[in-house]
Amino acid sequence: MKAALIPLLAASLLADPSLAQDAGDDWDIVRDRRGRAEMAHLQFSNGLAIMVQCKDRSLDVVIGGLPSAGASPNRIGFRERPLDLRFRGEEDRRQFWAVGTDDTLAVSLLPAPFARQLRLGGTLELGVPGAGTEQQTVTYRVDLPPSAMNIDEVLTACRRPLVDPRDELLDEVGTTGLPARIVWAERPNLVPRASDLVSGFAVISCLTRPDGRLHDCVVESEHPRGATAARSSSAAARRARVEVAGDPEAPVPARLVHFTLGLFVD
Repeated sequence: MKAALIPLLAASLLADPSLAQDAGDDWDIVRDRRGRAEMAHLQFSNGLAIMVQCKDRSLDVVIGGLPSAGASPNRIGFRERPLDLRFRGEEDRRQFWAVGTDDTLAVSLLPAPFARQLRLGGTLELGVPGAGTEQQTVTYRVDLPPSAMNIDEVLTACRRPLVDPRDELLDEVGTTGLPARIVWAERPNLVPRASDLVSGFAVISCLTRPDGRLHDCVVESEHPRGATAARSSSAAARRARVEVAGDPEAPVPARLVHFTLGLFVD
């Protein structure tokens, strides 16, 4: 299986002399005058950088300046690493992020919900498990300015809502992509056809129906852009079903689930 490579999407923006950049009390923003991309970003004195970018209507959030990752490719074919995230003193949440082509970069698999957290500002504590000496967690703490305009502009450019009630359901989802006491009765086919030529991936979130079927599915992220995520995710969701653990006949409560789907780029 071919690993999907995630480039530093912001690099082409910063290197292009035709771009306009604004600075102020908000996040810094870079706009492509030709209308192809926008990026809100921050650089911190501890070396961390956070970038929220819309390019060709595809949203990405990248964190740079992390300790190098040593992760192996997962079953879909890309590398991922765990990050422990705490916004504004709330409870820690572990997420798995994709590793960039530069091992110090992490790319969010759920960029829109993360960007909506960033736009509120406040403290962000970020732990990188196993990155320190003797496999200790390396922890960063940064103060985020609220973004009154610039992250909103990037989200809007990618047609993502500024507020989404699905985010509250996301708090219940564990690292497996399923909430507590919800299990797969019929798993989505993560690699839609037998092949060793998987060339990309997408993360799909869906809501559950009482019968365990999935609906209202959203392509949260897609790499590379322009792959077959929308078509493939619809087919995968139609075949998938969840149930209540230990009680398969019980109606499934309304919950959010997400899964990663291997893609084939034509």
